[in-house]
Amino acid sequence: MKGVEWIVVHIARSEAEAQRLMERLTEEGFLVRLNRRVQLGAWELMTTRLESVSARDFILENLHEQE
Repeated sequence: MKGVEWIVVHIARSEAEAQRLMERLTEEGFLVRLNRRVQLGAWELMTTRLESVSARDFILENLHEQE
């Protein structure tokens, strides 16, 4: 999406964790991108700036305890 600013809302330790979180966020209606950070051995979950606070809140309230 051109002109959209993407913000990291979570850093996952594995591709499986990143995919699981991306699926849950997408189910809730968030636009989500994954960005692999090879040098960190991690995956960044990114949402648009407009959705970033809501997405972080959703992760903390619903998903964080499942990790």
